[in-house]
Amino acid sequence: GTGIGRAICERFAADGAKITVADINPGPGFETAARIQRFGGKAEFIQTDIRSELSIQNAVAKTVFAFGTLNILVNNAGFAVFEAIEQANPSELRTMMDTNFFGAVWCTQAVLPSMLDRGSGTIVNVASIAGLMGYARMGGYCATKFALVGFTEALRDEVLGRGVRLSLVR
Repeated sequence: GTGIGRAICERFAADGAKITVADINPGPGFETAARIQRFGGKAEFIQTDIRSELSIQNAVAKTVFAFGTLNILVNNAGFAVFEAIEQANPSELRTMMDTNFFGAVWCTQAVLPSMLDRGSGTIVNVASIAGLMGYARMGGYCATKFALVGFTEALRDEVLGRGVRLSLVR
């Protein structure tokens, strides 16, 4: 509903895509959907906790009900905690991994079977330069993005020749 996610939604909507804005925060999510609608686009907001497989499955089901199919998934949810490893809070590290990595895995698992059945679809995973090299005070964040890069590369090999495209944004 904010930042890069909002920009992605607005860009796809400008190209005629029907948009589901999935965000844990209803304020920004509703606002992004409303902005798209004001400019003539089709958009829905579905409150989604990316850390919950059930919440993700619900969002995918509602999207398919509203729009008939889900052709493009953009896994963009993420946040960073900037702490030295020796001081990093285990709970924050776990939440960051659940959001930045496992959220993308579970979203992908929720949409991939139907994409493979149709022989078409696109999955875009938004990583970071922090997924290519480590930075001081960013060890936990870097780990989540390294994991996402590896996941994307492996999945690309798994779906090669099956009609589903994978993209990685760094």
